[in-house]
This record gives sequence, C-alpha cells and structure tokens, in this order.
Amino acid sequence: METAKKNDESNKWIIIALICLIVACVGSVVYKNSTKSLATNDTVLQVTDPRNFVAFVEGDYANGVINVRVETNAPDGTSMDVYAWHPDAGELMEHVIIKRGIGEASFSIEEGLSVNLISAYATLVFREQTETENPLAIQRYGAEGEKSVGDNVFTVEEIPVMGLSNNATIPYPNKEEVREIFEVAYQNIVYELVMSNSVLFDSIQPMENGSWEEIDIVFTDYIVQVAWADFTKDQKAYVFELFEMLPKQYMLVDEDVDIKINFMDIAGNILETNY
Repeated sequence: METAKKNDESNKWIIIALICLIVACVGSVVYKNSTKSLATNDTVLQVTDPRNFVAFVEGDYANGVINVRVETNAPDGTSMDVYAWHPDAGELMEHVIIKRGIGEASFSIEEGLSVNLISAYATLVFREQTETENPLAIQRYGAEGEKSVGDNVFTVEEIPVMGLSNNATIPYPNKEEVREIFEVAYQNIVYELVMSNSVLFDSIQPMENGSWEEIDIVFTDYIVQVAWADFTKDQKAYVFELFEMLPKQYMLVDEDVDIKINFMDIAGNILETNY
C-alpha cells in the first residue's frame, strides 16, 4: 500500500510537471504570435541588420479617402510621419505609431480634383523619438540616429537625420482614368522623341496589339550604316533603361513586367535586344 501511495504521488507530480511544460510552450507560442511582425513586404523581411532602417509604403484612394499603409522593420513604438500629396490638394501629413511592423494613415480630400497620381511616402526622424514613448527606437538607432545604417537613411554632413521609405503612387480617382491620360502623354513623348531625333530614329512602336511590354526601336539607315558601330555599350544601355522605365512610369506596363526592347533596322532585322 505504501509503495502504491508513493507511486501515485510521483505520478501526480509528473502530470503537474507535464501540464506546466505544455502551458509554458503554449504561452510561448501565443507570445511570439502576438509580437511577430505583420509586415509581408520582401524588402522589409529580408533585412538582417536591425540598424538598417527599411520602410515600404503603399496605398489606395476611394470615396474621398486616401489610405496609406506603412510596413517597416522599425521597432514597436516608433513614431513615423506619413505624407500624401495631390497637386490640387497640397501636402497632407499624419503621425503614426508602429506596432508589429505596421502603421496606417488616412486622409480625407475633396472629390472632383484633377485626374492625377497621389504621391505617398513615410519618414522616421531619429531625433524626434523620445525615451519615454519610443525607447526601442532610441536603443536601435541612437538618440540622434548615429547607429542607423543603410541606403534608406538620409544624412547631412555624415550625420544620420531620418529614414525614408519608397515613394508610392496612388491613382486618383482610379487607375483607368489615370492610365487613359498617361497613355496620351506617353505617346506624345514618343512622337516628340522621334520627330526631334529624326536622323536617329525611324520609329518607336509597341507590339501589334498596342502593348508596350515589347518595343521595337527602329533606327534610320543612316545610323545603321554610318554610326551604329560607334554606339558604345553604355549608350545602348541608357536607351534600354529609358524604355524599360518610361512605360512603367506612365502606367502602361505593370511594375513587375519585364519589357522586351528590340533595336532594329528599317528592314526588320534585330540589331540588339535586352533579352
């Protein structure tokens, strides 16, 4: 009987220990999930040095409200300034406090403004962080930002001043109306480029279906016969880069699309391509 009683006592303590272990493990998982960053942008997630400030901004517009979302590797409690700008409405700014890698701002603007792109970005001014409100930010970046590093840190005379996000563009009032205006503007740019450089370009044309995902840049016979051999690698790279950038800036091609560019003669022969 005494032995059985001792075994019962031992089993009881083993069970209690197991329960405590399970509770501790569950509690640890819950804590990690409640503090884990909610950021999903690869630019933010791939940073390994916490001193390397990174922030990614995106947004949308609907029914008189601009919504801007910031994803960042800045610690909880960090104060950031979020900006939005439309040519007719001027600059709007709102302070946000980062929590689990996220900050969100909303701005009300008038409806019926000119069709355009709204520009949005965010900044972290290092010296505006306070010990009481943002101790983690000060610990990470320094009271004056002196510990901060990376391409997104803006410095004055080698002194870090602020961290900068990307610049996001938000179509107003919608993507379709902006794209319609931008397409006309882009075609005018191409027309002026050809007309003002008629010795150089014969034509600059998109695909047969009108898509600028592939572009044929046709050089004149004069250039092909007389000057093509003198075109340097850097000069060709500049033209490639220009026409990879412009269609995306004018919203004719999505940002993640690789644009194929062909340098051609008037007979249709490909002289060089970026593929």
